[in-house]
Amino acid sequence: MNTLKLKPRLHSLLSGLLALTATSALAADSYDLVLKPSTSTAAFSLAGEKTRTTYGTEEYETTCTRQEEYTDYRQECDHETVERCDQVPGDQTCTEYPGEETCRDVPGESVCHDVTVPGSCHSVPVCRDVPREVCNSRGCTSTMTHECTTREACSPASSSRVCEAGQSQRVCSTGPSTTSCTTSAPQTVCSSEVVTTGCHDVPYTATRDVGYSCTDTRTVETGTETVEKLTADIKVEVTGDLQGLTGKDLVRISVANGNDLNRADLVIESAGTGDTHIIRLANLTQSKTSEGNESSRITATIQLEVIPLSSIRTRLTKIEDLEVSGNSITLTASGDPVDPSVTLALTTRKKRFLKSPKEGFAKTYKASELKVTEVAGKLKIQADFGVSLTSGRREYTVKLTRDLQALVGTGILNKSVAEKLQNELTSTLTKRVKLRGRDLK
Repeated sequence: MNTLKLKPRLHSLLSGLLALTATSALAADSYDLVLKPSTSTAAFSLAGEKTRTTYGTEEYETTCTRQEEYTDYRQECDHETVERCDQVPGDQTCTEYPGEETCRDVPGESVCHDVTVPGSCHSVPVCRDVPREVCNSRGCTSTMTHECTTREACSPASSSRVCEAGQSQRVCSTGPSTTSCTTSAPQTVCSSEVVTTGCHDVPYTATRDVGYSCTDTRTVETGTETVEKLTADIKVEVTGDLQGLTGKDLVRISVANGNDLNRADLVIESAGTGDTHIIRLANLTQSKTSEGNESSRITATIQLEVIPLSSIRTRLTKIEDLEVSGNSITLTASGDPVDPSVTLALTTRKKRFLKSPKEGFAKTYKASELKVTEVAGKLKIQADFGVSLTSGRREYTVKLTRDLQALVGTGILNKSVAEKLQNELTSTLTKRVKLRGRDLK
């Protein structure tokens, strides 16, 4: 669809309150509404035609193929089976027998040596009878006493030769081994093979593709046809805080025109933004009536709401610190109170244990799942983990988000501005905390 961009005449009823840019001076299919502090209402008409492509057939010269018979030849042969037999000598089997063992005793060699016997001395008693006088009160008498003395008698040293027979040994020897072989009877082995004989060519009928000039038909575009003619009477009402608008915010209202049959009859979208306000479609009321001859008329009332970004930025709840104790985490925050538009996303991470639910996990909390109190002008936001943690150092990341659509509603037109503002309404904090055993009680 080719669109002609022209400036339209200002509607006489607006008398300077509106700045409108049309894409056609006579039969515009879209309007660009320029939003300024003075913009409150606008009324205009749009026109468009829904069309579709029509198709037809045409003849064209091309090359066709047909099958043609012809005579070809193939070789056919006779086959016979021939048997051949061969005699295979028998297998030889040999057995080796070890030689016989013969043993005999070999006497040991005698070993002789001289043995010296030293001389020896011994005492020899020498006795004799000696007369002795024995006296007492009655007188003295002579008696014989046998008295002995000793003398030493010695014998000279002598030597002798002593021989000892050696230990006999048993000596064995093994005779040569012998081998005994036997040969089995020879066998006759036969095999058969197919031998080709008497080959000759045999004719047969085959077919082949042959090209020739011909005429064929194909589908081609023949033009377009009107499916529906649309006329739209549009009224726009602008509400909200318009102060600070710079004229850079454009809202484009367009009626379906061209070959896109899947397009809605009426489309409202952002065509420019000044990055100062949220522009949203607060309400759309439309009706469609048939006027015959494939013509329809749309009557629509569009309500736009303008919201300054400055009034939304004040709704930020900023996380300043976090503490972990037991099985819960407590955030210290400042700013706007927690309401149903707030969600809290929590992730924990412990090195080397990311796969364990007790060591690393993620959880998102609704506002109703948070316990909020105010202490010394600060917000204390508590969330239970819901799992048992083990001691050790972890990294905690918390993200507190206030949903923009929950604050202003749906139908935001300038989505790029909304995405930036949503990021501004999100507060994130990451902190490493070490849990000890007493912290888990």
